Amino acid sequence: MESYEKAFAKHEGEAKCNKWKATLTEVANLAGWDSRNRTESELLKDIVGDVLRKLTPRYPNQLKGLVGIEDNYEKVESLLKIGSSEVITLGIWGMGGIGKTTLASAFYAKLSHEFEADCFLVNVRENAKRHGLEALSQKLFSELLENENHCFDAPFLVSQFVMRRLGCKKVLIVLDDVATSEQLEYLIKDYDLLGQGSRVIVTTRNKQIFRQVDEVYEVKELSFHNSLQLFCLTVFEEKQPTHGYEDLSSRAISYCKGIPLALKVLGAGFRRRSKETWESELRKLQKIPNTEVHDVLKLSYDALDDSQQDIFLDIACFFNGEDKEWVTSLMEACEFFAVSDIEVLLDKAFITISNFNKIEMHGLIQQMGREIVRHQSIKSPGKRSRLWKPEEVQEVLKYKRGTDVVEGISLDLCKLTGDLNLSSNSFAEMINLRFLIIHDSCRTNRFHVYFPNGLESLSSKLRYLRWDEFHVESLPSSFCAEQLVELRMLRSKVKKLWDGVQNLLNLKTIDLDDSRDLIEIPDLSMAENLEKVSLFGCESLHQLHPSILSLPKLRYLILSGCKEIESLNVHSKSLNVLRLRGCSSLKEFSVTSEEMTHLDLSQTAIRALLSSMLFLLKLTYLYLSGCREIESLSVHIKSLRVLTLIGCSSLKELSVTSEKLTVLELPDTAIFALPTSIGHLLSLKELDLCGTNIELLPASIKILSMLKVLWLNDCRKLVSLQELPPSLSELYLNDCCKLVSLPELPPSVKEETMSPTCVGFVQQRVR
Repeated sequence: MESYEKAFAKHEGEAKCNKWKATLTEVANLAGWDSRNRTESELLKDIVGDVLRKLTPRYPNQLKGLVGIEDNYEKVESLLKIGSSEVITLGIWGMGGIGKTTLASAFYAKLSHEFEADCFLVNVRENAKRHGLEALSQKLFSELLENENHCFDAPFLVSQFVMRRLGCKKVLIVLDDVATSEQLEYLIKDYDLLGQGSRVIVTTRNKQIFRQVDEVYEVKELSFHNSLQLFCLTVFEEKQPTHGYEDLSSRAISYCKGIPLALKVLGAGFRRRSKETWESELRKLQKIPNTEVHDVLKLSYDALDDSQQDIFLDIACFFNGEDKEWVTSLMEACEFFAVSDIEVLLDKAFITISNFNKIEMHGLIQQMGREIVRHQSIKSPGKRSRLWKPEEVQEVLKYKRGTDVVEGISLDLCKLTGDLNLSSNSFAEMINLRFLIIHDSCRTNRFHVYFPNGLESLSSKLRYLRWDEFHVESLPSSFCAEQLVELRMLRSKVKKLWDGVQNLLNLKTIDLDDSRDLIEIPDLSMAENLEKVSLFGCESLHQLHPSILSLPKLRYLILSGCKEIESLNVHSKSLNVLRLRGCSSLKEFSVTSEEMTHLDLSQTAIRALLSSMLFLLKLTYLYLSGCREIESLSVHIKSLRVLTLIGCSSLKELSVTSEKLTVLELPDTAIFALPTSIGHLLSLKELDLCGTNIELLPASIKILSMLKVLWLNDCRKLVSLQELPPSLSELYLNDCCKLVSLPELPPSVKEETMSPTCVGFVQQRVR
């Protein structure tokens, strides 16, 4: 060392020497291996290994045979911002078997050589159970600091010393199948302290763990094209099915519904099998799911609490495709914690919510849920919590094999092969029944459920009772509806529901549409939360029980087609919608409501609207079509937007003032002239005068600056048109036989809306 020092001193100041010193100083500041504590051969081995790792990326071989990963890969790559000096955490989320691990593996294989250290912890969920989080943490840090000898016995030292060391390294960490936020926080609590450019990728079925993750990517199902490729590569080792297996392959792919795990598992099982075996297995899959796929999906179910499991099974068996808010309300009535639990099911990829707010569940997840129920009692359906298969429901009801285990029954009458005659006590043992759904999906009215000796009992725990084509005159006298949330009995034979007054505090909906034998509605004064009563087509109903009209939360009252009702006085603070269309005997009518927005009096026998209508301060839609007794009408409701008077054949005089009116429909009325006050309807967009006796339009029509559409078809007495508003875009003049001239039309009028054969002149061209 002294000789080097003397040599440097001798040449001090020389340019070459200064360059050497600068270079050596730079080298000294670089991180490297310490040769003092190991042999030269060990040092060389580590150096060669590091160089090989960086020069030999694992990407090409790792991704061989993967299908449909390109789209996912490109989107995730953009989220990872490769090349940025930021520390970024990415969450990859989706249901079991969807390909999260495959996607993370692809990134790890391609990118790991670009980092100074990397670690891929597989199956954190299971390994945390087997070995504990501390062991996983040890493995993670030992791999990231593979060239350093450290003891991580004290968690404090890990969080302080190790993170300080990792702050100098650009690392890649993949945590696969993390189940809980606790696992994630334990393993990478201080991820922001990692070295610049570090990346952390976390895969999970539980979106709730991503509270502090920078980016989240949801993995979707494969398309049919990619599903076909993946399946065929597994079965036939080529991208297309072997000749003769096209239909069988298509059926298998349809069952898998874009889930890569299912495609691979089924493909491996079908490899080198005969067509007969394929056919048999595909039939079996309709009843019993593949065990391997089922077990993978069930891992997420096992992590749910009791309330979440019950809601999941209810959706899987009965409510897939139903409105989210409706299901939530029903589950809350079952004393579950539905508001939060449905969010958990969303975050754990059990369900999704459509654009129409419908709950949607993947077919394989639904089958997994139903298989869980089947395993409650494989040989005895009556000892299961939920029944939905027609043959099993028929067996349980016909032979009275139901037990107190049964909580829900769904029977589609369309699936019956004949009428089902039941004993009066078929439901007697099912005291915990929460849902009874007997419906007719195809409305063929072919077969029905009959009780020759009447129906004696139903569970007092029913929350939802839907029974289409109910062929009994009333519900059992012993039936207690205290827990009932919704009662739907469409096209039933009931004459009355029950006698007396029941405590109906939970009841929100009564729907007895097309129950043509119904003659009375019970006292509903204790149904304080009732929001909707629908009695459409109840032709034998003469009057409503007065308690209905005083319900504090009633919002919808549907009485359309109740032909025997002659008078109705509605005075409600809460009512939004009142429909009386087709109440052909209704002559006396009055209404007051602070909240009413829709009123339909079409095809009734009323002669006029009472002045009380002026106090419907929120009324937006008023329908009076087919009211043939009305001769004159004055409508002065400020909030009104739509007024429909189609077919009011006696109507000759009309006065309307409403600054918000956008649609006025007067076809086939006896009106022969519009009032000049029409010019005050400054919001009017559509005016329909088809089939009227009108001869001239008032000059004030030209100031309707919002008018877009004017219908004058079949106005056979119309002789001329005056100046029209410049906003007009559609003008209809079919069969206006006496019309001989047109004014100069606005440039915005579409020429195709006017038929040249329908006016008594050669149509002028629109300028």
